[in-house]
Amino acid sequence: MASAASTERFFRLRPMDFFHRPVNMVMQNENGPCPLLAIANALLLRGDIKIHMDYAHITQEKLLALVGEFILEKNPPYRDETMRPHQERNIADVITLLPQLTEGIDVNVRFKGIDDFEVQPEILVFDLVDVPLVHGWLLDPGDKAEDVVAPLSYNQLVERVIRQSELLHNEKMEKERCEKEEKQEEEEETQEEEEKNQMEEEKCQEEKEEGQIEEEKCQKEKGNRPSTEERERILREGSMVEDWLRRTASQLTVHGLMELHRLLDEQQLAVLFRNNHFSTLFKYKGDLFVLVTDLGYLAEPKVLWEKLNQIDGDSSFCTSDFSVYHPSLDTPRPLYPPRLQPDPSLPTFTPRTVKQALCSAQEVGDESLALQLHREEVAAQEARLARLAREAREAQEARTKIEEQRERPIPGPRPQPKRGPRPNAPHFNNPSDRYRAQGAQLAELDRERQARRSHPQPPPNDGNPVDSQRVNQTFLDEQQRMLTHYNRAQQEQQQQP
Repeated sequence: MASAASTERFFRLRPMDFFHRPVNMVMQNENGPCPLLAIANALLLRGDIKIHMDYAHITQEKLLALVGEFILEKNPPYRDETMRPHQERNIADVITLLPQLTEGIDVNVRFKGIDDFEVQPEILVFDLVDVPLVHGWLLDPGDKAEDVVAPLSYNQLVERVIRQSELLHNEKMEKERCEKEEKQEEEEETQEEEEKNQMEEEKCQEEKEEGQIEEEKCQKEKGNRPSTEERERILREGSMVEDWLRRTASQLTVHGLMELHRLLDEQQLAVLFRNNHFSTLFKYKGDLFVLVTDLGYLAEPKVLWEKLNQIDGDSSFCTSDFSVYHPSLDTPRPLYPPRLQPDPSLPTFTPRTVKQALCSAQEVGDESLALQLHREEVAAQEARLARLAREAREAQEARTKIEEQRERPIPGPRPQPKRGPRPNAPHFNNPSDRYRAQGAQLAELDRERQARRSHPQPPPNDGNPVDSQRVNQTFLDEQQRMLTHYNRAQQEQQQQP
């Protein structure tokens, strides 16, 4: 029991005031994607679920239970019996997938609308809790990459970049191989010129054979190469996609920010997906605010919201009434409020002054936050590119093996010898006929033995009498055994009625 309790995951809670209503907000312990916390905080702010204000932390299982119970209460069974099995299956799938929300989900973004995502089972949970999942990574109207990027998703864009890099890599490798072969051919020609004249005919024959092989290889490689038009299209689309991904590395564009302001309703809660991170988003008086859940701000109770009005990270922190938070020179305050006691199982933090916190938040915060987001995004993109490149290489190797197996001749079945009756083999209808035939053969063998005794032959085995006697005795014993077997068979046949 002690080991299970030690491995149990906890989330720190932070009290806040939301429109004169106390709310215990869930903080994020690790710097990583956690859509469960974004959904839970949206439900807490909306008043759909509640956590007692005296709690300092909450376990992951308890938080999952609260969200799961709300899903069941929010979605009662349909009255239409034809739609009820579909609803029950969706709810069962979402309840099963809830633990995956604690680690993050793979979301494939499309760039036409703020709620345009590829349909996946994990996204169904946002529909069941009635919290929309949105993003601001939209294509700006009139962008030069609009024709290429607009109809594709993020994964498809990454495939275009990988295909371009693979094409350039293959061309580079092919060029190096050709140069190496040309160099080898020059060396071989130099060596062949120094050989004797009597080897010229063989050398010419070898060159002809090698030329045929090289021609076959070139024809085969040309068949695998893309055409000139396709190559230009791959390089053009890959370069445009790569340039657009570099220009929108923050995954928030001006058009996307304007669409978020336009399409979200006043005082509406949503979950914002940006830089592979899920955050609770709220619209108030025409402005967008992101809930601050980083555990590093737990010592600053007034820093609760971050205003989302810039795409380059130049934003400001706000208090519970959505006013901009200004630093002040206050006395150092402890990390934990008087009513909360530090949990020894959770990590502790050194108390900081408000001045130190605000200096680090404003002087260094903008640049460090932008740099941190950029690093996280670059790392996530590199990991995704590496994974997709590895999968593409494995698929290419599998296709190559399949093509080689198809080109390899399939061995046919081994011819089996025809089995039929032996020529001149006697056929017997009953055992007595067979016994009579065997007796006749034994009598013939006996007559031959008497003839050999009356007319002795020279011993075999190079005149060795000992070996000849041993062979004759073995043969005589076999004849005697067969004669005994024949006599016994005759007696059994006579005894039968």
